[in-house]
Amino acid sequence: MDALFLKILNMSITASWLILALLALRPLLRKAPKWLVCLLWSVAGLRLLFPFSIKSALSLIPSAQTIRPDILYAPNPQIQSGIPAFNQWVNPVIGESLASVPATSMNPLQLWTRAAAYVWLIGMIVLLFYAIFSYGRLRKRIGASIQVAEGVWISDEIDSPFILGLVKPRIYLPSGMEAGQRALVMAHERAHLARRDHWWKPLGFLILSLYWFNPLCWLAYMLLCRDIEMACDEKVIRAMDKEGRLVYSETLLAASIPHRPVMACPLAFGELAVKERIRKVLNYKKPTFWIILLALIASLVLIFCFLTNPREPVEEPKTPAESHPGTVIEPGLAEEWFDYLHLNSMDWESHLETSRPEFPGVTFRWTPGEMEAVTQAGSSALFAGMPIWNAYFCDLTGDGKPELCGTVSFGSGFVDNHVVVFDYENKETHYLWNRFVSDYELYLEGGRLCVAKRPPMGEEILESGRLIFQDGRPAMEGETAPPPPYEPEEAIGIGFQAFSSPVGYSRAGHKAMLDRADYQLFPIVDAVHGLIPLVKLDSRQDFETFYREMAAHFDFDLEDTDSPAFSRLADLYTDEFFRENTLLLAYLFERNPADREWVDAVTLDREGRVEIAVRRRSDPGDLDVTGRFLAVNVSKEDIAAMVTCRIVPAPETEPPEDFSFKGPFDTYRFEGSEPLDEAVLQLNTERAFTLSLSPLSSYLAYGHYNLDGQHLILRTWDGLYTYTFDRHADGWRFNADLSSPLYTRLSSLTDGGLFYLVDMEPHDRRTLGDWWHPGQGQVPEARSLQISEYQYDDQSIATKTAFRAIQDRDLAESWLGRLMDLPIREIRTPESLAGKRSVLELSFQDLRGQEIIFISLQAYGDGGDRVFMNGNFIPPADVVPENIFLIEDITAMQMFKDLKWLLEG
Repeated sequence: MDALFLKILNMSITASWLILALLALRPLLRKAPKWLVCLLWSVAGLRLLFPFSIKSALSLIPSAQTIRPDILYAPNPQIQSGIPAFNQWVNPVIGESLASVPATSMNPLQLWTRAAAYVWLIGMIVLLFYAIFSYGRLRKRIGASIQVAEGVWISDEIDSPFILGLVKPRIYLPSGMEAGQRALVMAHERAHLARRDHWWKPLGFLILSLYWFNPLCWLAYMLLCRDIEMACDEKVIRAMDKEGRLVYSETLLAASIPHRPVMACPLAFGELAVKERIRKVLNYKKPTFWIILLALIASLVLIFCFLTNPREPVEEPKTPAESHPGTVIEPGLAEEWFDYLHLNSMDWESHLETSRPEFPGVTFRWTPGEMEAVTQAGSSALFAGMPIWNAYFCDLTGDGKPELCGTVSFGSGFVDNHVVVFDYENKETHYLWNRFVSDYELYLEGGRLCVAKRPPMGEEILESGRLIFQDGRPAMEGETAPPPPYEPEEAIGIGFQAFSSPVGYSRAGHKAMLDRADYQLFPIVDAVHGLIPLVKLDSRQDFETFYREMAAHFDFDLEDTDSPAFSRLADLYTDEFFRENTLLLAYLFERNPADREWVDAVTLDREGRVEIAVRRRSDPGDLDVTGRFLAVNVSKEDIAAMVTCRIVPAPETEPPEDFSFKGPFDTYRFEGSEPLDEAVLQLNTERAFTLSLSPLSSYLAYGHYNLDGQHLILRTWDGLYTYTFDRHADGWRFNADLSSPLYTRLSSLTDGGLFYLVDMEPHDRRTLGDWWHPGQGQVPEARSLQISEYQYDDQSIATKTAFRAIQDRDLAESWLGRLMDLPIREIRTPESLAGKRSVLELSFQDLRGQEIIFISLQAYGDGGDRVFMNGNFIPPADVVPENIFLIEDITAMQMFKDLKWLLEG
């Protein structure tokens, strides 16, 4: 509840800025129509109701989250109001009075927040009860009313006309009202009904009940009620002359009633601001066109500036002078800079900086994908990774200057970890790397830098030892089978995204692109088929100019079964895309429409030469020359050193002579949503495979496979594709994270897609009850429930923190039924679940005291609302030791909290 209360508090603060802006704008809207003012109050209601908002550079909200959710656990709590002077004044007071005390389990801020949350909840309940009570008492007073017309009733028990009811609203009139007054009152009340005010006012009171602690919300509600009445007055008197307005004012005065407390209902004719309303009626002038236009413009400006949230400020990189050097590292010891490898999360948008006294004037900067050195002369890349998991400073070479050492991941289909050692003094890079054979990871132990050796993509530690420098390269001390020296290639691969779109054959278009290409930057080569023009586009304006010029030569609406139209791709290239990326666009001739090209790799060498390796597949067909655009998206940062760029053919590979696919073999099938959307996988006993992702595709992937524990790894003979599957009771589940992209767009296969053995039917188990019932008959009745709580620390050491035995039979039955209906899905156990987490173990007993079922529920801090489940409900034949169940229900975390409350009694 603390998190909910802080969310309400933050929404109240951001909405307060909008309410203040409305109050400031109110005098300027004095002559504007009141319906527009009511519309602006509805904007404030939207701000208070919806927990999200669009981010905009035009927003005048100082901070969208003044009180961060993690403030309750911060050793020195602070707010971020967006007003530096206010922060400097308030934060020292908060930090001094509400800082956490190490000897206590809850810091003062947690206690005060919990108490405030309960007060807020009680206040909200009191207001809602007051509204319900007032509504019921009023209904009782008008119980003897008499209907005089459709939807109109008179009563002797009321003093002023009003509307009551949400679904079927009724107009109630005092029985002694004169006929002339009654007509004017009826017009006013029907104006209310036409504007749906009998809905908006109760909704406003509901919002007020939620934010009752904010005085600005009270003021906004009272002004809303007043403006609603004035808007209806304007609607009625719009066509009246001065004499008619005078009669209306007299009626308003005659029907006036003493001021009531703030209420959700009813809509009373003479309830609010009678004196001001009479003055407005008598002095009413129809707003001119320009007044309405100016009021609308002012309203739109206010909406854009206060209904949106500010964009998060981008942190400027620190200059070398802003870094704080550490102390000189003693020989043989290491100093940790950062280590995400042994944490549960990484901020992929962040960067870190540090400096060393041994290298004055140098700042080392880390982002997840790159390590840089920043000096007054600029920045230079040291090494890259996908990502760089940790970094340490350690003098391995003995020259008195520490090397920068890190654990780096590399690869897409097959990901490995290796060690990089950068000798900044000599500007040399060294590797401890044995791809496809071993993984190496750094860790700190006793102040010394050590290496753990694991099998490829495995968890088991095979060996470990100190990181040393031996024979001019890094090594693990005492390793039984050291890897051969690793020599990186001259050219390094850079990340890319490639698309191919048919645009038709055009000699004129080919020449136009040749004329547009920068010959110095992009040499034209006869690489694949004919001269290939290559164009570099760096901005949306460049792209629009290119699109406009080339549309005269090419058909941008052409598309085929596995390639999108270029007109559709054009939507991807926005200003936001070009802010960080560059588009390299080539035009390729094809002999027939069945030909296909795809990008095999993009590399950059030390001389700044970029090469795009293109592979071609030519299928038989009639000669019908056509053409395609090949679009390659690359990061501006990755090609910052580019001097030249060209397209080259990818190295040709031939099928191995010894490859054959003979029986016996097992067949597995994936079924999509359409009749022709299926994929077939065949595995034989000689570790060979064939994979067809679509019956509409002519390409058949084949090669050899390996079984690595619970993983099936397929590698095509040409090295283009690697596909990984996870073992499942019914077959194999596709693992997209460890696989290459699909070789065809015709398949709907996604992560988790099940290839089931054709001799077996895929199970239809969706809930916990579906998994438990097979072979177990009817669910027995539960008599009692035992709940145990365990807390795991970062080292996965468990501590039992609570236990309760519940002998309430109805309560046990209720919880067992609730759990049986939970939708669950079997997944591979996340690595992050091995760290700090909370575990609840549930044991249900029958009438004889025998255990019916055992269920373990796990939740961890970085998992958001995810709750995981295991237990003895799984049939033994279906147990996969490395799997767990994910509860696919948005109320899973709330259920977990309900069980903890039940445990606490």
